Amino acid sequence: MMTTLRLCLMTVVAFAGSTFAQSQAPQSVAIESAIKSNEPAWELSAKEKQPTSMIYRWKSGGEKVEAEVFVTASPKEAADKLQEFIHHMPVPPKERLHGLGDEALLWQSPNTNGCMILFRRGNVFFHMDGSLVVHAKRFAKHLDDAVAN
Repeated sequence: MMTTLRLCLMTVVAFAGSTFAQSQAPQSVAIESAIKSNEPAWELSAKEKQPTSMIYRWKSGGEKVEAEVFVTASPKEAADKLQEFIHHMPVPPKERLHGLGDEALLWQSPNTNGCMILFRRGNVFFHMDGSLVVHAKRFAKHLDDAVAN
């Protein structure tokens, strides 16, 4: 009985992982291509697969942008993921970003140059950090366009 249960659990975990990998693969190519073509001076310095997301880190000189991308099963799941992140923020967002995804918010602490952007487009949720707001917003727009297409 225990062996059967263990085999069933391993099958479910393997299926979930392969489904995530399959849904993530086309997004990964689109994301990397969008930044490479729109930001040739920036280098993809790291790419890290997480159990439910993919993390991309770009750099140019001392500037950095990081994006964690969650491809979910539905737009509702992406909206729930956004709300989960918002719930953990100790302060409200600095601004609501228009023209970016289905919903987008920006956080920035006073007297800092960096920021965090959370946004979603369809069934994809993005958690972004940038060393400068201008870079984070620009990269977010590139990623949003890649996912929208």
